Amino acid sequence: MYRRSILVFLIIVSVMISCRTLIPSSLDVDLETEEYAVYSIVIAELVGNPDQLVLRAYTSLDMLGDDPDSISEYISENIPQIDENLIRGFIDVNRGEDRLQDHFDLGSEIVFIDQDEYLQIFTEGSWDEFYARYPGSNGIVTVSRIAFDSDFEHALIYLGHSFDFLGGVGQYVYLSKVDGIWMVEKAIMAWIS
Repeated sequence: MYRRSILVFLIIVSVMISCRTLIPSSLDVDLETEEYAVYSIVIAELVGNPDQLVLRAYTSLDMLGDDPDSISEYISENIPQIDENLIRGFIDVNRGEDRLQDHFDLGSEIVFIDQDEYLQIFTEGSWDEFYARYPGSNGIVTVSRIAFDSDFEHALIYLGHSFDFLGGVGQYVYLSKVDGIWMVEKAIMAWIS
């Protein structure tokens, strides 16, 4: 009887282990693929598809990263359906920065500018110089790192788009995944000039 119980137990454990591979988990998600799918949809919807898309080379919250509590409160108040854990994840993931890669699914030529070039253009030059260098562009885009919920069903990102000294907008964008496609649910203004 004891051997039979052990044998049944081992069979049940074996079946459970083999079935575990059939259950999808967040570990099965290709994070980079999801990130660039979100970047691409947000840029296409909020910036468009210029001939040249000029992006800051590193992710950033622009000048907004100084006070995480006020960012959290603002997002919570203006996107009531968002989970607080997603907001906390957004704040946490944006404590660092990442270098962007050209993995976007857009119809534009992608051009990255680093901080040195950015400062050179705007401390020594002007928007006229920027547009002389990048004539097919409609300005400079800054994106944050993306926070995803644990099920990869919702995401939060910041996007800033500047196109003149007093022309630009920054937005927090909340997305949902519907039938495998990321969709912008709501964009709220972080700043405007």
